[in-house]
Amino acid sequence: TELRTTQARQPITTLALRGICKAYTLERIFDILDAACEDERKYDFVHLPKSGGQKHGGLAIVNFTDEESCGQCLQKLLAMSDDGSLS
Repeated sequence: TELRTTQARQPITTLALRGICKAYTLERIFDILDAACEDERKYDFVHLPKSGGQKHGGLAIVNFTDEESCGQCLQKLLAMSDDGSLS
């Protein structure tokens, strides 16, 4: 007898962005996200875990309003990283 699950795939709406310059402020990260989302706030949550002192640890957790926006923003962020515009 084969056991089958009918669990539906959950949409992917959250990204963990690593390697963020620790000198970047929250406002700078918002600017980058806005540029990647073509100046539309397609995200509804950003968390910067602290690492020791007052600065973030180079990681951002970003939740998007829907899976399509998440995927589009990810592709744009990857392109921005490849062309050096995130530096």
